[in-house]
Amino acid sequence: LVTSSMASAQAAGVTWLVGDQFLVGESLMAAPLEPGINSRKVIFPPGKWFDFHTGELVSEQGGVVEFSYRDDSPMPLFVPDGAVIPVEEEGTVKIRKFGSKPGTFQLYEDDGETFGYEQGVYTWKTLQA
Repeated sequence: LVTSSMASAQAAGVTWLVGDQFLVGESLMAAPLEPGINSRKVIFPPGKWFDFHTGELVSEQGGVVEFSYRDDSPMPLFVPDGAVIPVEEEGTVKIRKFGSKPGTFQLYEDDGETFGYEQGVYTWKTLQA
């Protein structure tokens, strides 16, 4: 499996493949840990990348970075500079913005209970930050 994220990293001089790293949408990169493994290398495409969970800058220019984790750490997730990610907290949708670049996100909403979306009863909202 080669994603556009990995292809960009390879174009930047990183020539080996990590088969278990993938993009979820355009702005969320997952790098799962194998059970019992507490460290791993992650390939980042060019640009600034942030840890989704902590907001910490983890890569300034892309490339390969090795991370260490505890047994109770959540799945490693990373976002690029400018990422706008909606998250649900206590029943409310909140927006998390990463880095300093401007960013947008298309948020789909429907009632979540009926099939009204089949008749066009839904909305798209553009979130900008």
